[in-house]
Amino acid sequence: MLYRLNIENFAIIQQSSIDFTRGFNVLTGETGAGKSILMDALGLLLGDRAQKSMIRQGEESAYIQGIFSMDPRLEKILKERNLPIEETVTIERMIFYDRPGIVQINGRSVTISFLQRVAQRLARASYQGENQYLLSPEYQRKILDTLAGGPQREDRELLEKTLEGLRAVEEELTGLTTDPEQRAREGELLDYQIAELEELNFSPNEDEILEERFRSLNHTREIRELLQASRGLLYEDGGLLFQYDQLLSMVLKLSEFDEAYSQMYSELEAYSYEIREQAAQLRDQLESLDEDPRTLMEIQQRLDAMNRAKRKYAPTLEGIGEFLDRAREKRQKLTDFEELEGELRRRREKILEEAQVISDRLHMRRLAAAGSFQEKLSAILEELDISGAQLDIRLEEAPLSRYGRDSVHFYIQTNIGEGLKPLNEIASGGEISRIQLGIQSIMADYEDVDLMIFDEIDTGMSGRTARVVARKMADMAQNHQLLVVSHLPQVIARGDVQYQIQKDQEEGRTRSFVKPLDREERVEALAMIISGEATASSMETARQMMEEK
Repeated sequence: MLYRLNIENFAIIQQSSIDFTRGFNVLTGETGAGKSILMDALGLLLGDRAQKSMIRQGEESAYIQGIFSMDPRLEKILKERNLPIEETVTIERMIFYDRPGIVQINGRSVTISFLQRVAQRLARASYQGENQYLLSPEYQRKILDTLAGGPQREDRELLEKTLEGLRAVEEELTGLTTDPEQRAREGELLDYQIAELEELNFSPNEDEILEERFRSLNHTREIRELLQASRGLLYEDGGLLFQYDQLLSMVLKLSEFDEAYSQMYSELEAYSYEIREQAAQLRDQLESLDEDPRTLMEIQQRLDAMNRAKRKYAPTLEGIGEFLDRAREKRQKLTDFEELEGELRRRREKILEEAQVISDRLHMRRLAAAGSFQEKLSAILEELDISGAQLDIRLEEAPLSRYGRDSVHFYIQTNIGEGLKPLNEIASGGEISRIQLGIQSIMADYEDVDLMIFDEIDTGMSGRTARVVARKMADMAQNHQLLVVSHLPQVIARGDVQYQIQKDQEEGRTRSFVKPLDREERVEALAMIISGEATASSMETARQMMEEK
């Protein structure tokens, strides 16, 4: 149930709050007053995509909030995302000009796809113009799959995964080279590539190691000169080590006169060991320095070979290694072509058999659902004054897809003796609307959805048909909350509560707002709809219609 709808800066609605009641809620208003805007706002709460053009002119953002009732199934879905569990479900949509919109449930941000999942437990909605969707085989199949329940949904998911495996096998089969001569040519090329890379035998990071060594060897002369100069500073007469020994002797002599210098001597002596160790390393570096030009040339040649391989196969040694692995795998496939092709064909046949078994299960459940649905809808259509209505749901074989092998088609007879014909060939606009109403009533009962939204699906009806549809909606309102946008006096009169959507001008701008009507206001509004003006006669007719309710 929808308790409250709050709207701010949305299209021409500056601010509006509507408290809905259980039962039959009717929304009325003149053309252009903003009924479609109200439906757009509800659509956003149920997961429709937002557009920046929906923001009221001159404002930076728009805000829509809906407060719905909580039930155990919704509680379970919210717990999956660790969303707060409260007495109600509060959904908020915020649209901004300068940044992405925000979707929140009970104060926590969620994705549109998650909101759409929640919305399936909140409401069923039928909008003006949607009736044509009823004519599509896809929608008709969806009805049966919904009625078939959880096992149908699980098998649909299983079939989709099975067909993904089938596509992978078929892609592998397509990638096999079936022409013997072409396989021979590919094998020769792969043999050459594999032999070349195996002979080069690059090791990981070898290029980085060799480049560093090349740089070092290429500057050997400068390095030798610096190392020799460093050794002279350290070891020659009067060098750093000699002077440091002299310093130690002086401080040791001082410690004989004053104990305070003993600590200084100990620390200087420790530094002496460190200096001598570093000096020895510099000396070893000088002695091990290699100026062999042949080594430098060999490194250069190895680096050149690496660069050629990088240009031919991959820009990095890691990539070259991956290329070699793939080449070996391809070569093995060419060698084992007949065995591999046979294995793939056997796998494909096995997957097709599995898909057929799943498709058969989907088909049998659809048949069962079709029988039950035909019975229920035919009875409802009789109530909706389509006398002698008969529905026949036919499952015709179709190419294998993620839905199985069924193409679903609704055939109907709306007049006795005319015979069954496809729904899209026989039904008038008014009949389609009544059929849609009947379907929605069945689906709402099956899915146990409390809120049902009907946006002018009664367009084009009049007279007895309008009375019958109004009565059916009133019956549905005994077990569901109905939000109905309508122009039909018969439907409006049946409502438990009526909300008038009006617009006016304020400070040179158009604004739309929603006003709940009391009984006398409803009579006057109904009289205006009946005759275009509130005359004594139309007012009396309106009162009689309200009393009949």
